[in-house]
Amino acid sequence: MSSKSYSQPQKIPKNWRMICPTCQKEVDILEIIVENNSTKYKFACGHSHIHVVLQETIKIWESLKGKLRHGQPGEVSPHKEFIYKTMPSGDPHLPEGVRMIINIDRENNKYDQVVVDLKTGKIIHEEHELLDQHKPKK
Repeated sequence: MSSKSYSQPQKIPKNWRMICPTCQKEVDILEIIVENNSTKYKFACGHSHIHVVLQETIKIWESLKGKLRHGQPGEVSPHKEFIYKTMPSGDPHLPEGVRMIINIDRENNKYDQVVVDLKTGKIIHEEHELLDQHKPKK
């Protein structure tokens, strides 16, 4: 079968055949109508079939968090934590979102945060400071 499409009802050559989804018989296609995201087939058996294509684009964000400790959970606080996540930025100039990487090292009193534009890979924010001087943003 050829891949021609018609925007107006067209008479189809007799050699165009397909299996009717209703009666499961191979029959001639009498008419094909293409409108927006759908194609309507009219068959010689009397049945019609509408083929609809739905398409959606979604954005998936990822997140990975972890904690390292020298003992069991509940016994000792984590000495290291990390957060790696992609997220929307809220800035209209960064429509693809950002990657945020946070490393907290309590043993060495360090806080590191890097924010990268997902589209360009460019660092747009960077913080490296002592953990006891770090003030979380609200």
